[in-house]
Amino acid sequence: MKVERHKNEHGEARCISFSNTWASRWGARRVARSIPGVVDAEPCRLFGNCEFYKFELNSIAFVLNEDWGDSSVFDICCDQSNTKELEIVASHFEKYRLDPIKISFWLFLTLAVIGLFNDLSS
Repeated sequence: MKVERHKNEHGEARCISFSNTWASRWGARRVARSIPGVVDAEPCRLFGNCEFYKFELNSIAFVLNEDWGDSSVFDICCDQSNTKELEIVASHFEKYRLDPIKISFWLFLTLAVIGLFNDLSS
């Protein structure tokens, strides 16, 4: 998955982002939890809240959120800048690949919905 690293005006990295086209909130949480050493800091909130998962890696706090609650991008931000833990998280998300079965399912579902709307409009 393509991950963007964001730096502030001082060149400090504190946040990464990635498209949520194929990764749901549940899927993004699953990927984060698969990073060795990650500890849940707070229960997951899959609905409503912009900040839907908080976790720690080597005592560094991270927040996985979806700005405005309905965005096409997920962000992962940490409370410290330029940490090796942020790079570990970014690298893990970059290596993540969605299974072809899941892609096929979403493609099938999208085509089915389009077909349904076309039938209803006729």
